[in-house]
Amino acid sequence: MKPSLRQHRAAAFAACAALLGPAGCSSSSGPGASPSSGDASVAADTGVVGEDFVPTAADFDCLQDSEWTTVGLSRFKNMNGHTTEMLAVASSPDGGVMPVGTMIQLIPYEASVKRGEGYSAASHDWEFFSLAPSADGGTTIKASGGGDSVLNFAHESCLGCHSMAAPQWDLICGDADGGNTHGCASLGIPTSDLTLLQSTDARCSAAQSSDGGTEQ
Repeated sequence: MKPSLRQHRAAAFAACAALLGPAGCSSSSGPGASPSSGDASVAADTGVVGEDFVPTAADFDCLQDSEWTTVGLSRFKNMNGHTTEMLAVASSPDGGVMPVGTMIQLIPYEASVKRGEGYSAASHDWEFFSLAPSADGGTTIKASGGGDSVLNFAHESCLGCHSMAAPQWDLICGDADGGNTHGCASLGIPTSDLTLLQSTDARCSAAQSSDGGTEQ
C-alpha cells in the first residue's frame, strides 16, 4: 500500500527529530543546565530548597502507558504523588503553578519536568529535556537544563519559546483544549502530525510486546 501524505510528513518530521531533537535540546551547557549522559540520573541542583524530583531516563516511558494523562495535546504525569493537583492546574481556565514532580511530554523526543524551588529562577524551575526513545523501551537523555542554551528542533531556545506564555500559565504553552492560546509561538507542526508521533512512540512497541508476552 502506498504511504499517505500524512505518513510521509510524519516520517520526515521524525527524521528531523532524530537529527535535531524536535522541540528538544542540543546543548546541556549554560545557566540552569544539568549534565546528563545516557541513562545516568540528572544531577540535582544545589539551589533547590525542600521538595524536588530528579528524573532519570527510566522515568521517560511510553506515552501510551496508563500513568500518563492527556490534557489538550500533551501527556502529563506526576512522580511525587501530586496528580490531582497537577490535573487541576492543567485543566484550569485561570492557570496556576504546576506541582513539583510534574512531567509533560508533547512528543516522544522532548519533555519538561517541574523541579524543586530554586532549581532555575529563569525557567520557573522547569527542566527541559531532549530525548532519544528506542524500540527496546528505553530512553536516552541527550541533553537537559533550565537555561537558554537548551535548543529546540528549530534551533530556538526552549526557554525562550516557553517564556512567551502569559505569567499565569507557568511557562506551559498548550491549553486544555489542544490549542495555543497561552501566548507561545506556534510550532508550525499540524496537530495530526503531533498525534501521529505520539501514537508511534518507539518505546511503546517494547511495552506492548511485554504485555503480550504475559497474557498467555
